[in-house]
Amino acid sequence: MGHELKETDGMFSVRERPWHGLGKILQDHPTSAADAIREAGLDWEVYTTPIYIEGKTKGKKLIQAGNDFRAVVRDRDERILGVVGKNYHPVQNIDAFEFMDAAAGSGLVEYHTAGSLKNGRWVWILAKLPGMIKILPKDSIDKYLLLYQAHDGSMAVRIGLTPIRVVCWNTLSMAHQGVESGKDRIATIRHTMNASQLLKDTAKAIAEAEAVFQDAANGWRFIAKVKMSAGKLDEYISTLFPYPAPKSDGTLPKDSFKAIRERIKELHEAGAGADIKGVRGTFWGGYNAVAEVIDHERGKNDDTRLRSQWFGNGAQIKQRAMSLALAMASN
Repeated sequence: MGHELKETDGMFSVRERPWHGLGKILQDHPTSAADAIREAGLDWEVYTTPIYIEGKTKGKKLIQAGNDFRAVVRDRDERILGVVGKNYHPVQNIDAFEFMDAAAGSGLVEYHTAGSLKNGRWVWILAKLPGMIKILPKDSIDKYLLLYQAHDGSMAVRIGLTPIRVVCWNTLSMAHQGVESGKDRIATIRHTMNASQLLKDTAKAIAEAEAVFQDAANGWRFIAKVKMSAGKLDEYISTLFPYPAPKSDGTLPKDSFKAIRERIKELHEAGAGADIKGVRGTFWGGYNAVAEVIDHERGKNDDTRLRSQWFGNGAQIKQRAMSLALAMASN
C-alpha cells in the first residue's frame, strides 16, 4: 500500500467522512475516551522489551543486544512499532486521551475523529470545542483540540489547538503571536515516568483555549479587511514558494514551485469560499488559497496530506503563510 493508513490502522469520524476521505462514519459522538479509542481501533496497549539477536552457533542461541535500547511492542498482535532508548516510558492510548473526558462529560467538547497511521506508530484524537468564530458574515471557523503522539519514539505527546475553516475544512494556523509564542501548543509531554501526571495537569488548560482562539481570530479578521493587489499576491506567493536562483554559470535550475504558485493564484480566484463576500482580493483570501493547496492537493494522497497538515511540513508552511499575511497586511 502506497499510503500511510496501513492494514492494521483504523479511524472514525462523526456523521461525515473526514476531509481526507478515510475511515468509518459514526452517527453519534463517543461520550468517553474509551469509546473513542474502541471506535478508532486503538483499544490496545504497548510495552517495551529487551532486544535480542540470533547468535551464530548451531543452536541459534538468542543473545541480548544490550541495555541501551528496547523495542516498543503492541500487545494486540506483537507488532514492533519502534526502537527506543532505555529511559523511554510508553504513554498508553487511554492515558493520552482520557484527560479530555472531564471536559467531554460536561458537554464542553465532542470527540470528532481519532485514528492511527503507519500501523499504529502514530495516533491522534480530535475534539471539537463549542461555538464558532465568525471571520466574515458567511465565513466561520470551528475550534478543535488536537492530541497526537508516536509509539515509535519519533514524537512526544503533543496537545494543541486546531482551527478549521468550515467552508472547506482548511486547517488554519493561529495568529502570528500565537505561533511565535507557542500559545497554540498547549503542551508537549515526553515519554518519561511522569508523563501521565503531566497529562492530568494539562486538562485545566482546555478552559483557557477560548482566549487563545479569540486572540487568533483578531488576526484573521484583520487580514480579511486588507485588500491584496495582484502585485502583492505575486509577492506573497513567491516569498512562500520562491523562484529558483541562477546557478554560478548563469543557468536556471528547474522551477519546482511553478505549478503550486499557479495553482494558488487559481484558488485565490475560484477556490472553496473564494466567492464569499470579503474573501477574494484580500490577504485572508490569499492565505486560504495556500491552505487549500496544502490541505487538499499537495502530497501523494489523502492520508499523507493529513500527516503533513497536522504534524509536518504542511503545518509549517501554513504558519509561515499566516505570519507573512499579517506582516504584509500591516505594512
